[in-house]
Amino acid sequence: MRAIGCKYGKQGNSTRFDVVRSAILAWGVFCLMLTIHCVGVGDSAGKTIAQQELLDRMASGEAPLLLDVRSEREYAEGHLRGAMLIPHDELKTRVAELAAYKDQEIVVYCRSGARASTAEAVLREAGFTKIRDLDGHILLWKKNGYPLEESLAPDRDSR
Repeated sequence: MRAIGCKYGKQGNSTRFDVVRSAILAWGVFCLMLTIHCVGVGDSAGKTIAQQELLDRMASGEAPLLLDVRSEREYAEGHLRGAMLIPHDELKTRVAELAAYKDQEIVVYCRSGARASTAEAVLREAGFTKIRDLDGHILLWKKNGYPLEESLAPDRDSR
């Protein structure tokens, strides 16, 4: 069997190991690109918004829809002012509640990001395109000492 030439191999020849390694690397790059395409990274969906930028926009009255996808208990313990609560595990069945915001910017947040990521995928699947992820989510918001509202029960019509 003749070796495949490769300018990076020893003495200009590539070993079977190098060919297999290259094939595995190519497959990994392909899988990564497919994953990026499927989750919308690099698209307008999935972009983050800095906490200070959101705070400034809230102060100026130009805040986007804030979508809290945590549990009702977490929401009641403290949420961003004006946030609408739809827990991530209910979003698929309640996405129609957001129909009026389909062409508007929506900032999604949870405790640390995992549930928000799931919710953002549901929103993209439903045709929402202006989705942003709150950088650092509620954990960083609290760490920064930014204001939170508490409530006894979630206000589903807060906006």
